Amino acid sequence: MSDTQQGPWWLASDGKWYSPEQHPGVLVPSHPPQPAGRRSGLAIASFMLSLVWLGGLGSLLGVVFGLSARQTIKQSAGLQGGRGFATAGVVIEVIGLLGSVVLSMTVTYH
Repeated sequence: MSDTQQGPWWLASDGKWYSPEQHPGVLVPSHPPQPAGRRSGLAIASFMLSLVWLGGLGSLLGVVFGLSARQTIKQSAGLQGGRGFATAGVVIEVIGLLGSVVLSMTVTYH
């Protein structure tokens, strides 16, 4: 925006000159397209820990990684993928942690 003409700029109704990219008819993408295969490393780590299911510390790390990845993916405005991996990792890890607690209680009280 400028008060004076700057080459191929256009004059708006407010009396100011705007660049061609700022014309109301020109759509400018809000962010570059997402590169193919760009997934959150934390989401993948969460999912992999859920497949290995180390119990205890590994499960806790998987849940933390998954929740952190979901937040990061949400804030990236579409630039990062892997939400499904993060969700699957958290769900599997929570089920694994609950299973560990139930198994521990069963063994302890029998």
